[in-house]
Amino acid sequence: MDNKYEWDLEHLLNNKSVDDLFEEYKQAYDKLISLYANFLDDVNSFKAFLVQQDQCILISNRLVNYVNNKQNIDLINPEYNKYAQKLAFEQHQIEQHFNGYDAKILANRDLIQSYLDKDPEIKPYQLSFDALWRYAPYTLNQEQEALLHKAERHNGGFEDIFDVLLSSDMKYDDVLDANNKVIKLNNDTDIYKHMRSKDRVLRKNVYTSSHKALYNLRNTFTRTLFYQYTMNNSVAVARNFKDYISSAAFADEVDVSLIQFIYEQTKLFKPYIIKFAKQRDKYLKYKFNLDKVYNYDRSLDLVAKKVHFSIEQAQNIIKDALACMGDQYLSVINKALNEHWVSWLPTNNKQTGAYSISGTKGFDKIYIFMNYDYTYNGVLTIAHELGHSVHTYYANLNQPIYNEYSIFYAEIASMANEVLVNYHLLDKYQKDDQKRLMILDEMISGFINTSTRQVAFSNFEWIANDWVNKGEEFSWEKVRNTYLEMLNQYSGYKYNPNKITKTDEDVALTIISVPHFYTSSFYVYKYAIGQIGGLIAASNIFNKQPNALENMFKFFASGGSLNSLETIKLLGFDLLDKSVWNQAVDVFANWVNQFIKLTNKLMKS
Repeated sequence: MDNKYEWDLEHLLNNKSVDDLFEEYKQAYDKLISLYANFLDDVNSFKAFLVQQDQCILISNRLVNYVNNKQNIDLINPEYNKYAQKLAFEQHQIEQHFNGYDAKILANRDLIQSYLDKDPEIKPYQLSFDALWRYAPYTLNQEQEALLHKAERHNGGFEDIFDVLLSSDMKYDDVLDANNKVIKLNNDTDIYKHMRSKDRVLRKNVYTSSHKALYNLRNTFTRTLFYQYTMNNSVAVARNFKDYISSAAFADEVDVSLIQFIYEQTKLFKPYIIKFAKQRDKYLKYKFNLDKVYNYDRSLDLVAKKVHFSIEQAQNIIKDALACMGDQYLSVINKALNEHWVSWLPTNNKQTGAYSISGTKGFDKIYIFMNYDYTYNGVLTIAHELGHSVHTYYANLNQPIYNEYSIFYAEIASMANEVLVNYHLLDKYQKDDQKRLMILDEMISGFINTSTRQVAFSNFEWIANDWVNKGEEFSWEKVRNTYLEMLNQYSGYKYNPNKITKTDEDVALTIISVPHFYTSSFYVYKYAIGQIGGLIAASNIFNKQPNALENMFKFFASGGSLNSLETIKLLGFDLLDKSVWNQAVDVFANWVNQFIKLTNKLMKS
């Protein structure tokens, strides 16, 4: 490829056209549909079906990733929108032919088990069938499942309503800056930008306008959330689960008690979060000559001068930081950076955000989608996504069947990379206080935002689902008060439950604007698993603990071949062990103490 900053998606086509790949896709699934008619007749028919199913996955992965990623590069490109629509249609048509597949697998367990035991070549598929069979107590008859499926089709409507409310129905008042210039606010991007402005009048007005817009829709968001949770729990109970959270825990192969354990352990970080917040406010006062720090001041960057990291600098930092992972790991990093795995730069009509692709069985390139912005956060983002891609690369290499791994522990490898980059640069910039301040602020704030804050969200969600199941009131006032209490328990937020202030009201609005709440996915507590797991794994590797590196590669290689907690144990620690959490608290406390020492030094200079 000519453009060194663009990914090589054409590699997925194997020198064919997209239309050729579509035809290959249709032919492969036509054959699978034909085999499905008699796939349980005898062991050979069953084996032929499994082999063809794998072939379909390989072709489907190439087509889906090519079309979807091409579309994400240019969202208004008519050619790829056409292909995306065609793909969605073909997938729907194929799905119709396999209605009742799960029911057949459940109804013929003994027969299928006999086939698996008879032929050693298909015995490795045992886990995939065990995963279906464990759902037997929670699977209804075919007619009931069909009815429930029709009801569930509308479940995504809550996410759509949320998106429309947030992106279209949210009306922001125009605001004035310090020079009385009128500033229009159109979206979150505008708000994010202006909240970092040095103009305090503008920041205050933007904060007020954005919270007013959300406040005006508070009851609509609250009712939407109520009906989302009602639907989730109704579906779970219909399938014989106790409730929605029990069904989510079952899917992750963990007990609900683990979630409560994570809640309790995460609260251990509270004293150090309070220390950090207090010191950060103190430094903001000093840095910007403020008499008092308000919420609209806290988005300010502590380091005035923006540090620019070119793509080449980012690549070198990452390679140097991850050298402790060994040559084997670095060889894959070099492949990613040198063989066009990454779409680096933002362009017109490109989707926002960053990701490492999924659905990669059969791939030797695990593509990464970026919108690199030359900031330190951008460096951490590419390091993070490379963590996902290397994890996937080794899972593919070692697991011909179970290469796809659970989202439960998917963030560990990527968070470990972020920690190692932070550690490397803190060491490199020992004599540059401003860069050290930038890094410490980023790593501490990032840890809080993606662990403690997310667990507080999850704990609220647990309580709110309980209201639904007990038929209790579900009002904005109750939502507000409960979230404020979560903030108190996890980060020391001070409020008087008998006298809610305007500031409290503004702070509480965050809880109704959490996107994951509207997706039928009890998910956000898992961010803490990624953070804690990544932190411990990276610290062990950085400090050259015995077997730490070997354990990380065992973790990569396992893919999805073990249950979630057993997979994490491959890293050499058990998330159910309180000493692991105490170790994480000690590491975090050390970061906070470094931050306090550095800011005290800067305030004296």
